[in-house]
Amino acid sequence: MLQAKSSRAWATIIGWLTAPVLLISAIAAQAPTSTIAPSKGSPVPPVVIKIDEKRFAELIKPNGKPLLINFWATWCEPCREEFPSLVKIDAEYKEKIDFITISLDFEEELNTGVPKFLAAMKATMPTYLLITPDETAAISMVSKDWAGGLPFTVLYESGGKISYFRQGIVRHDILQKEIDKVLTVPAVIPTQIVELPLLRQIRSIDDGIADAKRDVAKGEYSLFRYGFSPSVPEEFFDGLKTKYSVSVRRSGCFIPVEGEEYVKGYNQTVISTLAERHGEKMRGLLAFANQ
Repeated sequence: MLQAKSSRAWATIIGWLTAPVLLISAIAAQAPTSTIAPSKGSPVPPVVIKIDEKRFAELIKPNGKPLLINFWATWCEPCREEFPSLVKIDAEYKEKIDFITISLDFEEELNTGVPKFLAAMKATMPTYLLITPDETAAISMVSKDWAGGLPFTVLYESGGKISYFRQGIVRHDILQKEIDKVLTVPAVIPTQIVELPLLRQIRSIDDGIADAKRDVAKGEYSLFRYGFSPSVPEEFFDGLKTKYSVSVRRSGCFIPVEGEEYVKGYNQTVISTLAERHGEKMRGLLAFANQ
C-alpha cells in the first residue's frame, strides 16, 4: 500500500511539474503531512469513512441529484490550495447537489491527518478514504480521461452522465457555471422499462395448439390479428362475430404477448376447425389471421 500511495504521489507531482521533494518527504516520514492545525475553537475533526472498491463504485453513482466529487490527499499541495474554494462551493450549493470528497491518503491518516485538515478547513461535506489494492481500476471507474493525478474534480448530471471534469485546481467561477448548467437539466425520474411484445416469444407453437383446442371444445372461437396486414373494414369483423361467432384479438403492429409461434399454432388450429365446420371457404375468409 505504501508503494501504491508513493506512486500516486509521484504521478501527481510529475503532473504538476513542481518540487519532487514533496514525494521524498512523504515517503520518508510515513506520517501525517498536513501542516494545517485546527485553530482554537474550530469544529471537532469530522468523521472520515474508510471505503473499499465496491463501496466506491456505489458512491460515484448519482442518487437523484447532480453529484460533485473531488479526489484529493493531504500530501498533495495543489489539493490543499484548492480546498477552501470547494468548501465555499459546498456552502453555496447545499441541498441542490450532492457533494462528496474522496481522500487518497495513507490508511494511517484515517483518524489523524485527514480529519484534522478537514476541521481546519471547516469542511462539512462527507469525506471517504479509499483503500484499494488496485487504484488503477478505481480510477478507470470514474473516467477514462483521468490519468490519476490530483486534485481531480468530476461533476455528474442526475442521470449519471459526466458533465464536467478537471485534473488540477478548479476555478471557483468555472465550477459554479458548470454546476448551474447541470441544475437546469431536468432530474431523471426512474421509469419502468416495459418489454415490448415484439421481443417476447415466450410460448411455443404446441402451447398455441393446445389452448386453441381447449377453447374450441368450449365453443369459443377467436383469432389473433397483428402485424402489417391489409386494412379490413370494421364491418367484416362484426360479420364474423354475428355469422360464425368468431371474435378477433387485435394487437396493432406488435406480435401478441404470447409470442409469434404460439399465435401461429393457435390461429391455424382454429381456422382448420372452422374450415371443417363451414367449408374450405373459411380459409380464404380468415386469411388475415394466417400470418
